[in-house]
Amino acid sequence: MKRILRPLLGVAITLSFATAATAQTASATQANDDNTKIRALFRQGAALLTEGKYEEARQILLKAWQIRPTPDVGAVLGQAELATQHYRDAAEHLDWSLRNFPPVSSEKTLHATQALFADAKNRVGRILVKVDKAGTEVRVDEKTVGSSPLDTYIFVEPGAHIVSVGRSETHNQQSITAEAGQEYPLTFTVRESAPTPGSKATGTAPTSPLPQSTTPEGPPQSTSARTDMSPVYWSLAIGGGLTAGSLVAALLFHGHASSKEDEAKTVKGYAGNCLGVTSTNCTHLAALLDDRNTENSRAQVALVGTAVFAVATGVVTYLVWPTSSEQSQKPQPLAWATPSGAGFGLSGAF
Repeated sequence: MKRILRPLLGVAITLSFATAATAQTASATQANDDNTKIRALFRQGAALLTEGKYEEARQILLKAWQIRPTPDVGAVLGQAELATQHYRDAAEHLDWSLRNFPPVSSEKTLHATQALFADAKNRVGRILVKVDKAGTEVRVDEKTVGSSPLDTYIFVEPGAHIVSVGRSETHNQQSITAEAGQEYPLTFTVRESAPTPGSKATGTAPTSPLPQSTTPEGPPQSTSARTDMSPVYWSLAIGGGLTAGSLVAALLFHGHASSKEDEAKTVKGYAGNCLGVTSTNCTHLAALLDDRNTENSRAQVALVGTAVFAVATGVVTYLVWPTSSEQSQKPQPLAWATPSGAGFGLSGAF
């Protein structure tokens, strides 16, 4: 299901960003050249993505990202990386895109990107590193990922990892076994000891134990990523109206059927069993019985419609009702439009 929805979701993001993008006038010739290259690569990668050529799209979009990171490239690149199962890279690029989300872009585009990010981060581990000294190098599995303070998560594939920090000869590390969808807050204290006579200044810090609490926390919030938490009542109003209307119709049809049944009993009282009889009363009795059967059938159809509308109202309300936690994995409704048509789909954990 997700493999089908992802390329469609990528189309929605591509069109929204392309509509919202505005040309920037660069003072330097090199900047203009870079903008031209990025736009060309972005369009080429987006086209490949809509054709289902995910790996080719990823390679093209990576070239655009290497020239200069931009939110639109990051969002569509994350889409391609999800499709090719590069989950850590997808989470990193989608997180960056949301933290740098342009305020001129639509809420629909924002929600689509958030849905992609929720999918990606639930497939990887998240490490939040806190160091008591600014400018301290932070490494994961001996690969430098930045310097403290880090205001973003470090995304890692599920499995064993060593997180270390250090400056000069000061060294400190902690080991974790990351699980998909979990967060690991790590705190480091870096202390340099006084040098002893005749030796170089060295220092060590005790290894901090893993925090006991593994309660997942949400990622740092982007100032532009606003979520409207107001209840959504339109689904209840429409669905409730349809359900009530169908129920009223069923009751009316049932009432008509009962009326025909009573009238038929009256006619049958003075027309007998009408076996082999073609009198006016017998003909009228047959018509009444046919009308009764028709009204009963209509009542049954209306009752089925009542049940269908009631269930549909509950499902739609569940999908569109806002949640207070970004960790929610319920499916999200998404609409898209392309030059060749439009559609509606769901994205999330099934």
